[in-house]
Amino acid sequence: WFVHNVMTVLANEGYTLYLVGGGPNEDIYRLKELYPDNIVITGRVPSTDEYFCDCDISIIPIFSGTGVKIKVLESIGRGIPTIATSFAAKDYDISEEILIADTAEQFIKCIRNLEANYLLREKLFVAMKKYYSEYMKLSPEIIKLIKKN
Repeated sequence: WFVHNVMTVLANEGYTLYLVGGGPNEDIYRLKELYPDNIVITGRVPSTDEYFCDCDISIIPIFSGTGVKIKVLESIGRGIPTIATSFAAKDYDISEEILIADTAEQFIKCIRNLEANYLLREKLFVAMKKYYSEYMKLSPEIIKLIKKN
């Protein structure tokens, strides 16, 4: 969906999309042939570290399925500006930490806004770090159990 509806527009503006992970379908490989300089398909990687370091934005355009929650949390934990669908963000109590987009137009607008607005990127970073530290904080009950052992 993202490649068909968003990347076909952004490729003409010089953006590069990294598809990190296993299982891209044949349709994506065909689109990569049309935009060989703008779409990079990695397949499965042992670590996503280098991609979080090299990329400017994390995009989670998932509308259904499982495995979404960890993708959102990983992006938040890395502090990389993130755009996700409302479905992808539904399991978190977030409001200022990431941008939400459910249409191609919204994704394009968010990407362009992040590129042009340093203060927005900084605001998201601060909000993500605060959220992540609270999210990962151990509950008093768990701390008590750990201290017993």
